[in-house]
Amino acid sequence: MAGVKTWVVIWAMSLPAVALAQPYTSVGGNFTVNEKRGCAPLTITLNTGALCVGACNVRYENETPSPTFTHTFNTPGTYEVRVFFPNFQDFITVTVEPNITPAVELYSCGGRRVRVNVTDQTYDSYSINLGDGNTVAIPSGTHPSIEHTYAAAGNYTIRVRGRNVDGAFNCTERVLPFSAVNTLPPGTIQGLTTASASQIDLALNPDPAIQYRLEIATNGTAGFQTVRTIYQATATTLSNLNTDQNFYCFRIGTFDPCANAVVAYSPVICSHRFTLTLTNGSNNLAWTIPNTGIAANQTRIERVEPDNNNNSLTRVVPGIPTSFTDVDITCNINYCYRVITRYTNGSTSTSAPRCGVSFVTRALPPIINTSAVVDAAGATLLWQPPSALADRYTVSRRSGNAPFQPLAETTSPNFLDDGYQTEIPFCYRIGYGDACANTAAPGGVVCPLRLTARPQAGTEVALAWSGYKGWNNGVRNYRIERYDGQGNLINILPPLAANDTVFVDDDDENQLITYRVEATAVQAGLPVSYSNSVTIRKEPRLITPTAFTPNNDNLNDTFAVFGKYIERMQLHVFDRWGNTVFFTDNNEPWDGTLRGQPLPESAYVWRATVVDKTGQTVTKTGTVALMRK
Repeated sequence: MAGVKTWVVIWAMSLPAVALAQPYTSVGGNFTVNEKRGCAPLTITLNTGALCVGACNVRYENETPSPTFTHTFNTPGTYEVRVFFPNFQDFITVTVEPNITPAVELYSCGGRRVRVNVTDQTYDSYSINLGDGNTVAIPSGTHPSIEHTYAAAGNYTIRVRGRNVDGAFNCTERVLPFSAVNTLPPGTIQGLTTASASQIDLALNPDPAIQYRLEIATNGTAGFQTVRTIYQATATTLSNLNTDQNFYCFRIGTFDPCANAVVAYSPVICSHRFTLTLTNGSNNLAWTIPNTGIAANQTRIERVEPDNNNNSLTRVVPGIPTSFTDVDITCNINYCYRVITRYTNGSTSTSAPRCGVSFVTRALPPIINTSAVVDAAGATLLWQPPSALADRYTVSRRSGNAPFQPLAETTSPNFLDDGYQTEIPFCYRIGYGDACANTAAPGGVVCPLRLTARPQAGTEVALAWSGYKGWNNGVRNYRIERYDGQGNLINILPPLAANDTVFVDDDDENQLITYRVEATAVQAGLPVSYSNSVTIRKEPRLITPTAFTPNNDNLNDTFAVFGKYIERMQLHVFDRWGNTVFFTDNNEPWDGTLRGQPLPESAYVWRATVVDKTGQTVTKTGTVALMRK
């Protein structure tokens, strides 16, 4: 007992005699029990002496009395144990208490010392077995404690058991391993995480029997102040901080309660004062943290992209940096960053996350080359993307000199305006923007080719078209395509100059002909533009003499109707009274006779019913003079 402080010995000597009253006598003094108070489970044994030479029965709880003189109480409570003698009864009260393991704190001190602090107040007294052959009993109170010095450093087992007055020594003991050391070691802060603008979380690796003092310093590693006591805690949180404006440094001091002094300090670990600044095309990270104890080439930047399934992109920055510029970004992405600094002792400091939506500002060239193809579906606009960054296109349209109005949006470098009408002077303009919300200047004006055609005298057709607008360097030439009634290409006329917008075509072979104008750009590689198609149907041309002389002189002896674009024809000739004097449906000539007899000189009316090359029926009439001279 030499290692235990003297005042504890005095306490032990003043304790009530907790076990000297055994055995305990019943109310009538007719029997005794070995225990009348204790923790569950509590086993008692009765002794009735010579009074139970005959049959005796005992009732311990609410069961039927039995001749058993030993019983175990498993449930806490107060019980009347009654003995039924042959001619009388006697009883004793047994108290069974909850079996509570005492709450005990062990504090390691230098010089192989230990302080045992009993924080429990359940029992009247406590027995402390120090594991080296010494046992001390102390009364209950407000954190009663003892100090003990071991003869040698090493591992011991300390056992603390509670006991009440008149109680059995059967309550569960607290078993605590303890290492007696000559010198208390410094502690370690394993990790620091800045959780928010006001909170820092510390991860600790404490010795279970050592008490620590947590200290903090603001914006430096001097002027530490104690903020709290740490005992058997693997984590602690500090609130009401301002981590946006300050960085904080921490250390834990190993406290020797026997000497009432801090005897060793852990390495210092600090938080980051971390900022994120977004600039055009880059996200700039900067942080302040004292570099004492920081391992070189161990600073990590973690970047999290929500659009990338929250996968973390980690980069190790060489040296002991205090800034990092991230240029590997995509605009309109909310990037979140953390800085993780590793110390040479393996501890890590993790900053609070800083998030921001990146942006890229750039000038986009306008769309200056657009081709236009007009067909039955409408006007299709085709343009070359001026930038690989184009994300969306806007198509605007105007009629004549009216202002441009938004028409549509598209993600493809082409657009079909199915509401295009050749008779309306529609023009277009293409704009675009990129994924970074940058918008190009309005593109060049695009006016599709508008072709018109009118039949002229004979077989001629007058063509006219609007000059094409849409190419920055203008039109190289125009070419006229000619198609027959079945849509087959007849030919393409020789190129016309860029300032030629009219042409007269004379084709006497095709009654039905379709024209389309093709424009070619000066700049190579641009798609050609096409006008609308115009189909012209030429009327059948009938050639008829106004007189004939059937006198067999082989000059103008017959009358016949001829013409262009005739598929078949019926010819009737009538006299002045309307009688048919001649009919043919195979284009035979009339020789001026009726049933072989010459008809008199006169003016005769003819009617030709013609089916032309297009299948249309046309009726023409006229007069012809029959002369015999």
